[in-house]
Amino acid sequence: MKFSIDNKTLIESLNVLIKAVSSKTTIEVLKGIYVEAKNDEIIFKTYNLELAITINLDAIVHEEGSFVVEAKLLNDIIRKLPSDVTTFTKNGDTLNLKCLNSDYNLNIYNEEEFPKLPEVTSDQSIKINQALFSNMIRHTNFAVSKDESKIALTGSLIDINKDELTMVSIDGYSIAKKVSSIESDKKINVIVPGKTLSEIEKIIATNFTDDLEIIVKHNYIAFIINNIKIVSKVIEGPYIDYEKVVPKEFETTIVINRKELLEAVDRAALLANSSRTYVMIMEFDNNNLTISTNSQLGKSKDEITVKNNRKLKIGLNPNYLLKGLKVIEDDNIVLSIDSNVKPFLVKPELDDTYEYYIVPVRVR
Repeated sequence: MKFSIDNKTLIESLNVLIKAVSSKTTIEVLKGIYVEAKNDEIIFKTYNLELAITINLDAIVHEEGSFVVEAKLLNDIIRKLPSDVTTFTKNGDTLNLKCLNSDYNLNIYNEEEFPKLPEVTSDQSIKINQALFSNMIRHTNFAVSKDESKIALTGSLIDINKDELTMVSIDGYSIAKKVSSIESDKKINVIVPGKTLSEIEKIIATNFTDDLEIIVKHNYIAFIINNIKIVSKVIEGPYIDYEKVVPKEFETTIVINRKELLEAVDRAALLANSSRTYVMIMEFDNNNLTISTNSQLGKSKDEITVKNNRKLKIGLNPNYLLKGLKVIEDDNIVLSIDSNVKPFLVKPELDDTYEYYIVPVRVR
């Protein structure tokens, strides 16, 4: 087996492939990249039994064949080679890499031990603009839970109902929901691991013009982005019926400058995060909002002028509010509050497609 490939192209692909490599596993071959050369094309595969990535690249194939080589080592070597072409030659149980004056001989795994990747193919695929999908992940995926005991909440709900795509993430203390219009006649309801969506966002961050293709089959979901195919296990539900949790109506609605509120909350978080409770107080009194914290290290207070005719005191973890404020792009945000014990809504003033709910903390 022998082929030659441009190092710059290979590095870009390795950056993606490495995300599905097992670093901690008793199955040694899962630490590797499966490489197959045929018909002037190189097929790269990585698989950690939860996430699988396949990339097809054009190359000069001198002799067809396949091998599995340790992924991290290959990635480190290619990064340090000159910006030129590297020739890969398989000789028995070793792999030779030759680039200008650099020469490596690496031990390789038995490619027959590399597990077969899940096959996810279907005529029922959906195409979505990459920029739109990336934006939806950005607005919601930060709210997935890290608690593995609540496995469904470690993923985001993707609900496609014909021409409407809804993405929802819940961690038990906040709910992020984003809705977008798409061109589709399909219905899909699936929970996708937050880690998978995070990697998808990174991969498509540099290419916003093309569409990505989504295929759901059995317990897997596939994302096809140009020459990259990412297959992930989906999370078995059911997902929380979040519509029953959030209020349908709010007694108070307040418009606040997003930047001013963000900066005040960011300052308050400095002390709140040093306390045992991580609590910040927002106190509304007519046209004044006071944001305060009280920890063993000291106290803080910020005041913001708002339009409001109701007295209300709410306790919350400032970090949850900061996450929502950072993804909203409008100049002003709208706070919709019913009481100091029910989830309150944070949304852009001019965009009804995004809703972010925060569960208050009980305070005296």
